[in-house]
Amino acid sequence: MTRIPFTLRYLAQFAALAFLCLAVQELAEHVLLRAACGSWGTVGFGSVTPAAGCGAGQGVPLAVAVGPVLAWLMIWGGMGIIRHGQPLAGITVIMANLPLGRVVEVLFGGGDELAVARGLVSGNLLWLPTLLLLLLLVRPPLATTYRALAHPRRPALLSALLVVPVVWDGLFTRTLLPALSAWIPAAIGGVPVVFLAAMLVAVIALVLLGRREVRDPELAMISGQVYAVSVPRWVNRRG
Repeated sequence: MTRIPFTLRYLAQFAALAFLCLAVQELAEHVLLRAACGSWGTVGFGSVTPAAGCGAGQGVPLAVAVGPVLAWLMIWGGMGIIRHGQPLAGITVIMANLPLGRVVEVLFGGGDELAVARGLVSGNLLWLPTLLLLLLLVRPPLATTYRALAHPRRPALLSALLVVPVVWDGLFTRTLLPALSAWIPAAIGGVPVVFLAAMLVAVIALVLLGRREVRDPELAMISGQVYAVSVPRWVNRRG
């Protein structure tokens, strides 16, 4: 079992990782839409729009599917990290991919998962099956997270871990960044420069935070999944 260290360091790592997870999903979708449509669409902040005139018959549903597929792979990957003895890193990866947000979007008739379903069958015929599928997908990672938490009020903590990242995503990714992008409207290949700048800042933050020496090597693993982390020698001498 693990405790969540609600420090500025951890929160900064979490925010950076959450944005990078979203960015990777959107850029992958953007590139596949380019391949399907023959021209660049537009990357938004939480959505990707195909090029004008690009229809479902050109492989758009398949391209759109890459975003949710990557998200659920990372969510289930986080569950695997927990089961391999790194509960803090695993919980962070799961929650950084906003599992609650993905389910709620479909519940209210939105989200990439439902867009893919509508590309296969027009209308909302597949809304309920899509929602049920997401509920089945989200249950094992959340159950694993719950068991991994060391807190006297685990239900309240799990609820906070689900809700707070969605609120942050709404305020930062879907409100602040679009406002900055409206002020600086330049784009490269359909990707706003503000989006690219935010990605760069997030990568730099993970590198710098991951390289600093920490007492808990598991906390360092949040960044250390990708970057080398320096851990003081005395960590291995304890006990």
